[in-house]
Amino acid sequence: MRLTKKALTELFRKAQVEGLVEAGDPTVLAARYIAVLCEDLLIRLLMRLREAPTAREIEVRARTATETLMALQ
Repeated sequence: MRLTKKALTELFRKAQVEGLVEAGDPTVLAARYIAVLCEDLLIRLLMRLREAPTAREIEVRARTATETLMALQ
């Protein structure tokens, strides 16, 4: 997860330079994105309370996380 957060932080930093994402701490933006993206998924998977998400669920989660983050801008 640490590499994911680092990569997202850099992505948000570059997006800010390009004017695609408004000002804000890229590290905080990455953490918020991951929080919305994963919700309680990791815990449920570890506890074997659910199966791995389908490709469609992953797509919906990513879209929802992106829309949520952009709405905060």
